[in-house]
Amino acid sequence: MTAFAERIREIPEIFDAERGGDVLASVQKALEQDSGCARAVEILRAPKVAAFLTAVFSGSPFLAALCERNPTLLAACLAEDPETSLPEAAARLEAAMAQAASEAEAWRVCARSNSTAHY
Repeated sequence: MTAFAERIREIPEIFDAERGGDVLASVQKALEQDSGCARAVEILRAPKVAAFLTAVFSGSPFLAALCERNPTLLAACLAEDPETSLPEAAARLEAAMAQAASEAEAWRVCARSNSTAHY
């Protein structure tokens, strides 16, 4: 198993370093307040991970908002092996979609999966 955080090789271009740094600080603070997230805080403090996330948050308001809203999701994504977690997330989504009784319910399932699935 190789965690996503260990796979980071390149840092994207930073568009707004202040904004990216503010989001990273906000996420880190939220995780520090959760005693079960000590490993995640350690991962976030790694220079390469911090630089990567600062760049991502500086250029993606969607990902920045998602991670601020659900920092434990980010923690899980960084610590998990995407080779395992992506197929598992797809299987969970497929099972939930199969149980949707209507198109409207299927859309709700998709919307929920966007903010709760481990990618």
